[in-house]
This record gives sequence, structure tokens and C-alpha cells, in this order.
Amino acid sequence: MTEAELESRKQALKNEVEARLPQMVELWKPDGAKSVILSQHAFAADYQDDEYRLLGMVIKYIGLTGRDIIIGGSA
Repeated sequence: MTEAELESRKQALKNEVEARLPQMVELWKPDGAKSVILSQHAFAADYQDDEYRLLGMVIKYIGLTGRDIIIGGSA
């Protein structure tokens, strides 16, 4: 994969996450925090495949901002 293709994929990921989760993205805007914390219940609370995919996209999105992601929760 070329660098241009990789950048295109990153931009497509950013665009989709920003379109699907605008309010969450607003909360993740750079503010000096080194980590983002999510509850395990924020995605796939009713075990839907598309929510699992979206969670993976969010993890990659946050990683592109240079932050760590912490996912916590209980059963």
C-alpha cells in the first residue's frame, strides 16, 4: 500500500467516525489529555455486529489522535 492510499484510508475512517458520532468526537477534541476512557457499554450494549465494527473504528480514530484508549466496565 502506498503512503497516499494509507492516508486516504485514514481520512475515510476519520470522516465516517465524525459523521456517525459527532457529539462523541467533539468530546475527544485535543485538550491535552493523553487518554480517552470509554465504558464497555458505550458500544454493542445489545451485541450487534455493526456496533463491534464501530468500536474498532473508534479505537483506531482515537489512536490517530495520538492518545491512548482505556475501555473499562463491569459485567
